[in-house]
Amino acid sequence: MYPPLAREILFVPLAITWLALPLSGCQPSAPLVSVVGMHPADQASGAEPDSRITATLSDTIDTLPPAAFVLSDGDAIVAANVSVDAGKQMVSLIPERPLALSTSYTATLNLPGADEGGATVAPIVWSFTTRDVTAWQFVDGDGLNWSRDWDTYFPQLTVLGEKLYAAWREMSYRRGPMQLRVAVYNGDDTTPAWRFVDDNTQTGGINWDRNRHGFAIQITAFNGKLYAIWEENSPTVSQIRVAVYNGNDDKPAWSFVDGDEPTGLNHDPKFLASYPQLTVFDGRLYAIWSEQNGDARQIRVAVYNGRDDVPAWRFVDGDTTNGINYNAARSGFHPQFTAFGTKLVAAWEEHNGTAQQIRVAVYNGNDQAPVWSFSDGGSVNNGINHVASKNAAYPELTVYDSRLYATWTERNAEENSQVRVGVYNGDDRAPAWAFVDGDRASGLNRNPDSMAYEPQLTVFGTRLYVTWYEGDHKGRGQIRVAVYDGDENAPRWAFADGGGKKGINKNTRRSALDPQLTVFNSQLYITWKELIGRRGQRVHVAVGR
Repeated sequence: MYPPLAREILFVPLAITWLALPLSGCQPSAPLVSVVGMHPADQASGAEPDSRITATLSDTIDTLPPAAFVLSDGDAIVAANVSVDAGKQMVSLIPERPLALSTSYTATLNLPGADEGGATVAPIVWSFTTRDVTAWQFVDGDGLNWSRDWDTYFPQLTVLGEKLYAAWREMSYRRGPMQLRVAVYNGDDTTPAWRFVDDNTQTGGINWDRNRHGFAIQITAFNGKLYAIWEENSPTVSQIRVAVYNGNDDKPAWSFVDGDEPTGLNHDPKFLASYPQLTVFDGRLYAIWSEQNGDARQIRVAVYNGRDDVPAWRFVDGDTTNGINYNAARSGFHPQFTAFGTKLVAAWEEHNGTAQQIRVAVYNGNDQAPVWSFSDGGSVNNGINHVASKNAAYPELTVYDSRLYATWTERNAEENSQVRVGVYNGDDRAPAWAFVDGDRASGLNRNPDSMAYEPQLTVFGTRLYVTWYEGDHKGRGQIRVAVYDGDENAPRWAFADGGGKKGINKNTRRSALDPQLTVFNSQLYITWKELIGRRGQRVHVAVGR
């Protein structure tokens, strides 16, 4: 029998020897490796798009399988290469192309080894956001126009598949008819080029009748095809036209899906129709426009049957002499609509007898028994204006972070147009809108004493952007761009155009108008028209950097 002290001394080496031996075939746990530093840091903002994602480790490792370290943008895994470097105590993830701006990314790292209990080490997960757009690079040569000597209006960009298309109206010659032009981008920002996909002649737009003016073209992707809608003069009034592109950029052709008759889509071809727009909702293509009925302009809505071989349109606005106006005796202008989850939502400006109000209505989605319900409070006195007694115009809708946002311009007490932005509570039974533009007399304008026009919202990455044009100290229109931080409780907007007196015009000494933002190839593009002198305007396109 050993004395007590001897037993304890003997037990120690025996116990260590026992721990070092396999027990029932089990192997000892690998050394525990942890992360002691990350770049970009967790919840960091403002990361550069060429960032290398790294993790500094507490110990060395020899290798790391590519699948053990991945980066995602919420929708997909980002193509990247994995390496072990810096004394084998750092692992790096190197994206194959620069990250998108204004986008949140999540890095997930699975390290080898097990904890003291033999369990697999839990993945290390962290997130960061890349910086917002701070500069703009032109990708239009010296403008997209077929002729740089004549007027252009309302350029617009749309993505179809992996291509970016631009459309606008352009005077064919001095005081000649306005032709509707369409061009496609080669997608190379380093050596940009655009090709016309109308018939590429001076008088060869896509008008139904090239001897008549075309206005307000808008292009939309639907069922893998590009559709265009516009208003076009007849001898007495304007008709709503719709055409579809054959998709062959080498041999472009456009076919009319509006009946291919002089009357177009108008509810009553005797009356003027204008401000058309297309949008896709629940797998169907809808059109909205403003049309005179003899007493007032009505907001009309129709749905397409989707058959280009036997095209037909059905009115989903009641199909009477009145449209979906709040008050059929008052005129509605500048309609626009967007899909919001399982809803189709329309906005327009309508006079209430005192001032122009921004009205918003929601469609029940039943084309056989269509019903529109107002989601702006349904008050005869005002829509969603900041001040009901002030004129509001140019409404635009978009969905951001599963919420419906609206922007428009509205006069303040000094009668200067301010850019307003509001967000919907989403409750159609008790609708309410909250302002995320500061909720002050002035909106987003850089200079509240200046006039602002035609705001438009676009979601890029995980950010909401807005663009508009605003007069500088000499009244020249400057293209402005701002980005929202997404905090409805304490909303903040930052300028993405430099924030100075000048915007992003190619020539800030010339007026620019009609801006529009579009996302293509994980980048933010913008187009507008800009004056080049006493005669002529050019269509410009730039990409955010």
